[in-house]
Amino acid sequence: MKPLKTNGHNFTQDGKPFFWLADTGWLMLYQLTIDEINLYLDDRKAKGFNVIQVMLLSSRNEKSDKGIPATQAGHYPFLNRMPSNGWNGNPLQPNELFWQWVDQVVQLAESKEMYLCLLPVWGHHVYPQDGWANPSNLMFPTDSTGISRAKVYCQWLSERYRDFDNVVWMLGGDRLAMGTGYDCRPVWKAMFQGLRTYSNQIITYHPQGGPNRSSTWFHDVVDFNAYQSGHGKDRQQWTAEDYRLQPTKPVIDAECCYENLDWEDGVLMAHDVRKASYRSVFEGGAGVTYGELNVFQFYQNTDPWFGANNFWKNALQTPGATQVGYLKQLMQAYPGGVPDQKLIYEGWGDDGWHSVGVGKYRKVGMSGPKWSMVYIPEIQRKHESNSDYSMGPSVIVNLHGKGDFYAKWFIPALNIFANIGNFINVGYHLFIPPALTPDTVLIIEFGGTVGPIEPDLVEPDPTPDPPVGLKPTVVTVEVTEVGKTSAKVKSRIESFGTSDLTDLGICWGTEPNVIAKEGSFMHQSLFPAFTNIINGLQPGVKYYVRTFADNKSGRAYSNELSFTTQTDVIVTPPDPDPVIKTMEVTVTFEGVIYHGTIKPKIEK
Repeated sequence: MKPLKTNGHNFTQDGKPFFWLADTGWLMLYQLTIDEINLYLDDRKAKGFNVIQVMLLSSRNEKSDKGIPATQAGHYPFLNRMPSNGWNGNPLQPNELFWQWVDQVVQLAESKEMYLCLLPVWGHHVYPQDGWANPSNLMFPTDSTGISRAKVYCQWLSERYRDFDNVVWMLGGDRLAMGTGYDCRPVWKAMFQGLRTYSNQIITYHPQGGPNRSSTWFHDVVDFNAYQSGHGKDRQQWTAEDYRLQPTKPVIDAECCYENLDWEDGVLMAHDVRKASYRSVFEGGAGVTYGELNVFQFYQNTDPWFGANNFWKNALQTPGATQVGYLKQLMQAYPGGVPDQKLIYEGWGDDGWHSVGVGKYRKVGMSGPKWSMVYIPEIQRKHESNSDYSMGPSVIVNLHGKGDFYAKWFIPALNIFANIGNFINVGYHLFIPPALTPDTVLIIEFGGTVGPIEPDLVEPDPTPDPPVGLKPTVVTVEVTEVGKTSAKVKSRIESFGTSDLTDLGICWGTEPNVIAKEGSFMHQSLFPAFTNIINGLQPGVKYYVRTFADNKSGRAYSNELSFTTQTDVIVTPPDPDPVIKTMEVTVTFEGVIYHGTIKPKIEK
């Protein structure tokens, strides 16, 4: 097994690209036996995982006086456990029985060609303001004693594990390096120095969830950057910001939302995991780390954290764990991708309706040498002008300067492709996702199928039929704000057809099946906006309106809607002779015409 290296934005293994797909097996060394670890690693390897993130010094029991717990065999990491060191032991006096256990697990993972990303210490053993630890007996305080102890401890780790090619190091442990009233950077830098004493194994830093990242403090020190998008739905991710830093280094979301965790926005499901993972990778991530509520703590039906309620062996089969493996397969089938948000046409619609979108609708694009992709995180959406949930956010891609192409959908939850067909490239193209799953990936291949595709993926027909000239598809959505002489018309384009649009507009008249003709139509000059105001109408007249669009294949008309303009209230004046008579009245109110008879009161 070859050691993991970095090259620009990517990881490499023996000089070849390596996609980081890690699982948070944080408490594996403490909660499991060797047979259970063997079962766990086999399951994760079968699903495509190649890295396991593991604590060497556990955070378990940090709210009690028991200190770092023992392994299932009863071994603690350090000797001389006593109240003065928080029952953690002396980090300069390692317990050989514990570390022989770690050696055994590292060797087992290496035999399965899996990397272990080892955390020398969880952050609360360093962080002085942590409510999970007693500041009076921190293992690695920020004074000179703690800094020296941190360096010596990590030098010892570096020497012990320098010959293991499957070891990667991760400092930090879910904590900020500095903040108001404290600065732990000297401790962490001492650990960096210690780990580099005897080996060149790559190192990163795992921060607390939020905008602070490893690059905030240690971009010049780490081999690759890491951040934690955290346990919420549609959290902001910071891959793109680290991707742009110099010198270039790989970046990963080292802890995204845990599947099945009931957090601030409700229970996180596989769809939430996919959104966090795909967005991170499409924005330039060299991989991603998955986590599941019951698996990270290896819950065994006692002492649950954060509402754990499923035995860890059962939780291994949650769908998100399998589906992130599909992402790895997709990226291996389409290598060489870089972030490409310009691929998505901006300025059409709002909040994800055709456009890049924001929040839960935020789309991300990437492109490779012969392909482009767009991840669409939400398919089913009820838009204000469309009550059909199946018409969720479509996407317009900007393919100017590229050749003709073949398009297809990838369904992330199912690991299947759905073919769309061949297209003549005319610049802008609109695609509407199939309403199959909550999210999808649009894949565009220039000049033929890109491969190799994984054997279990569905490949497109290698000789599809030549493209047929299709007209555009347009919809007239609604007519609102009808007045005496004006009305507002909302329209929508469903498809460009097989060539770019040459004209777009609406037409109206007093007879059904209206067509565009002189004086009764307008071009849409603010393409691609979809609202037009018709002026110059006659009061009290019924009109018909349609949207039209032209491409090289001809003109297409939409469905037709009708509306009636408003009129004034008409009152027949009384005779000069004040004799009370009845009169007919016609009133139009909010687009509805009312007829009736009234008897007015006449005063002299």
